[in-house]
Amino acid sequence: MSIERLQQAIRRCKTPVALGLRADERVIKPALLRQFTEMYGEGAVATAEALRYDGCRVLAGAAGILPAVYLDAGSYLRLGSVGMDVLSNLCSAAAGHGYYVIVDCRVSEPGV
Repeated sequence: MSIERLQQAIRRCKTPVALGLRADERVIKPALLRQFTEMYGEGAVATAEALRYDGCRVLAGAAGILPAVYLDAGSYLRLGSVGMDVLSNLCSAAAGHGYYVIVDCRVSEPGV
């Protein structure tokens, strides 16, 4: 991780704003979640695949506009191993689009 690289990305995009992504099925459009539920059945796999699709779409849309992406690892961990796979794919996709990738790995509950 290089702060200089982050500063260069901020100067290039002319904004210090980062795109935040977390595994929250409440933000997925019902039609999209239904589409993946029909393919994979009810459960974490359908949710994870919908989050992967939506996250990749958002990353592509904001590429070159925002310098960095912030991913909340704990929210993906709640989906189990398939959630970690989605997190890994989103990190790779973000790097491929030229984002500075920040992964927040704090997974304990507050006060624990």
